[in-house]
Amino acid sequence: MKAIKRILYTVAEILFVLGSVKLGIYAKEMDREAFFENSDENRFPQTIVHYVVTDFLQMPLPDGKKEKKVLVMGYDGFREDGLWNILDDPFSSVCMVSKEGGLYHTYAGGDEKWRQETTTSPGWASILTGQWSNFTAVESSDDVKNDMAKTFLMDASQKGISSAFICSWKEHFSVTYKNDIAFVKQNNLPLQFFLEEGDNKTYACLLQLVEKNPGQIKKDEEDPDVIFFTLEMTDLAGHQSGYGNQNPFYRDACIIADACGRNIIQKVMDRETYEQEEWLIIITTDHGGIGNTHGGQTDEERNTWMAVNRKIKIDS
Repeated sequence: MKAIKRILYTVAEILFVLGSVKLGIYAKEMDREAFFENSDENRFPQTIVHYVVTDFLQMPLPDGKKEKKVLVMGYDGFREDGLWNILDDPFSSVCMVSKEGGLYHTYAGGDEKWRQETTTSPGWASILTGQWSNFTAVESSDDVKNDMAKTFLMDASQKGISSAFICSWKEHFSVTYKNDIAFVKQNNLPLQFFLEEGDNKTYACLLQLVEKNPGQIKKDEEDPDVIFFTLEMTDLAGHQSGYGNQNPFYRDACIIADACGRNIIQKVMDRETYEQEEWLIIITTDHGGIGNTHGGQTDEERNTWMAVNRKIKIDS
């Protein structure tokens, strides 16, 4: 009962921030595979996110554009079938992003040569660095990341590109990336780490960072060029009352996470400088779940997804 009350409190808190959001939508009848650019059998590893970001930052700017911007949006523990709750809405965050590029099947948990836990710290570390835990050394939430496995945020900041990492998962700061945080401070790099108290604070921080109203002048640290953040509500709902669409609390968490993302994207599009900026926007998740947990190698835990506003080359 306490777990259910906590979920309801989290939902109410986010709804207060967002305003009215319709809950309980469950798109049962749809050609689900039609939404994806690749097949279920040809999933990309979740490590692809790192390479999409780094390739984008290395490409020349198109004519008429003055600045590159990157936004990687993480919905923690958002199982792939959770997408069925939002894909019938063309204004969902996932649809808004994928219509310019694509929605892709991905997978967590390592590959045939190396398996890793389908858990938060290993998953996001692989997404951020482009490597599995045999190189990142992040096999669980108790492991500090290998300094040689650079995140795309660290790589960008060492090139002078202002970056930001925003999460409420404490282990990212106290364990996984603690060496990165110390290195950034020692070398005065333009990479900020924001440890927020829950999703509502993470959401508010994101809105503040991405907004740029007419006439507004922002310092580099107030308007970072590369941003990574996670929302935890889907993972919280899964742990407390079950992953999957059979659980109405999980379905509602999927819808609310999507609504947060949609508002953040709209804030980006409303920027006074938006037309002069070249944006890469990615939405993804670190793992799925089964029952009330995750970490294993079932399809429910391994099957993940990525929406991106740019086409990804698919080798035949």
